[in-house]
Amino acid sequence: MIFPALIPMRQDQLARIQESENTQLAFVESHTDPAALSEGYEKLHEYEMERLRSVESRLGGILSLTSITASILLSGVFALVNGGLSDSDWRLRLAAAGALLYLNLQVVCSTIAVIRGLKRSTWQSLSLDDLVPQPGVGPIEFNRQVARHHCKRLLKAEQNINHKVSQMDVAHTAIRNFAVGSALIAALGVAAVGLQHPGSAAARAIRNDSEIQMLLKGPQGNPGPQGPPGPRGLQGEPGQPSASH
Repeated sequence: MIFPALIPMRQDQLARIQESENTQLAFVESHTDPAALSEGYEKLHEYEMERLRSVESRLGGILSLTSITASILLSGVFALVNGGLSDSDWRLRLAAAGALLYLNLQVVCSTIAVIRGLKRSTWQSLSLDDLVPQPGVGPIEFNRQVARHHCKRLLKAEQNINHKVSQMDVAHTAIRNFAVGSALIAALGVAAVGLQHPGSAAARAIRNDSEIQMLLKGPQGNPGPQGPPGPRGLQGEPGQPSASH
């Protein structure tokens, strides 16, 4: 997947979640021991808080890893922009640009998912009125009221934490794509280096272009002063007389 993201839930999925919540609330209303039920919901809520701390800790670790990979990618982008592959074929430069773009998309996707996972959420909390019985309310009804609030708080916590887990899964997918893409790019880079001819492309271009050679030679100067005459050469042997006709 080029850009991992959460798929919005369909209406039937939302309806099933709402039906499950209504079933749990109905279970609270029909239970014969609401005090024990309230204690059980409170323990489950403590477990969800432990899971919340674990999920947020993992999200923080992913964010740190993303920051490191982003700094490495920025170095590659600056090297490409400053002509790091200027001596290479245009197809290789295009492939390198596409690879950097893909890896940057994975880093951006992972960062967005982590930020969404660490975003503040609305939580259900208990007030003093929920813990102190009102006048005229019997103990069974009061315990049922407390159990109802504990149930709603647990459902809200599960909803928020499941959302964070889903965002963490998106971030993991992006990091996995980044790792796989980096391995493939490294393999292609090794193959490209093996196929390259030795020598600089600039040097080859100078040898093949006479205009560049003339430009590098510079303008021709004025002729210098004439030097002294050299020594006389050796005299040849006398020739033979020509035959008379």
